[in-house]
Amino acid sequence: MLDRSDINVGKQATGNKRAEGVSNDANHRKEKSSTDQPYCLTSPSDIRKIMTTYGFAFSKSLGQNFLIDAHIVEKIVSAADVEGRLVIEIGPGFGVLTEALCERAKRVIAIEKDKKIPPILRSLVPADNLEIVEGDVLQVSLDEVIEQAGYDDAIVVANLPYYITTPIIMGVLEMSKRTNVLVVMMQKEVADRILDEGDRGAITIATSYYADCVRVTDVSKHSFMPAPKVGSSVLRMNRHETPLSGREEILFFKVVKAIYSTRRKTLLNSLSALKNISKNNMKCAIIESGIVPSVRGEKLSIAELMVLSKSIARWEDKVE
Repeated sequence: MLDRSDINVGKQATGNKRAEGVSNDANHRKEKSSTDQPYCLTSPSDIRKIMTTYGFAFSKSLGQNFLIDAHIVEKIVSAADVEGRLVIEIGPGFGVLTEALCERAKRVIAIEKDKKIPPILRSLVPADNLEIVEGDVLQVSLDEVIEQAGYDDAIVVANLPYYITTPIIMGVLEMSKRTNVLVVMMQKEVADRILDEGDRGAITIATSYYADCVRVTDVSKHSFMPAPKVGSSVLRMNRHETPLSGREEILFFKVVKAIYSTRRKTLLNSLSALKNISKNNMKCAIIESGIVPSVRGEKLSIAELMVLSKSIARWEDKVE
């Protein structure tokens, strides 16, 4: 198991347990005037009517901010390119994204943690190709969900709660091999960091290791109900083959952790905390990698960190 605690990684369940509460329903509406769907899911007044009808209240502890901007919905669904595909939606809420996804995707599996939402979602988006899984996505094996649905892979779409963005992203990237594309809404500051356009952190390196990330669009705080205090961004993450494996990959994440937990130290001093290698051998490994030992580790690119990890793996076995 990789030691990546500095990235605030929330692991998914590695067993074969799926969350309980699965259901399928009938087709849904496109227009507010439809007799099957009297509500417009991007209308604040209609959202309030739904809340009154079902006795629902937004949960601060779950970080619920429902998207109410039809233009952003279209941008997300278009960026995900879901036609004919299996989509796993994380945190569907009342279904504004779910509805649009069901119109284009072959099948949509929505995973919802809030137990009050599934019966509302079933009523608001009664689509034949929708399945609802009640549970915490961090405790659901996405690969098992995909396999049981009869697909080889899936696209993940999500409007992520700010407080748990990193654990969910890293959980999916680390634990699921069948999710090859992620299109996710998150706090803009986190998106900037992932894209290395802000304060570089361990999340910058970790996401780059697993996927190529691009910004789809920025999103105003006024596109949500209730409105958050900050703006958001939508990123598309295209998974690629991981360049390291086994011991070298484990060392890579140990190096990342050591560097970003001791930012003010030189690279040599940061990595001196690693076990199974002397400080002298570590210095040799750094020099062999073409890196100056006195540099700060956060200045290194992901390519340099991978070269360094391979070098450390070689020098670990050498006796002084």
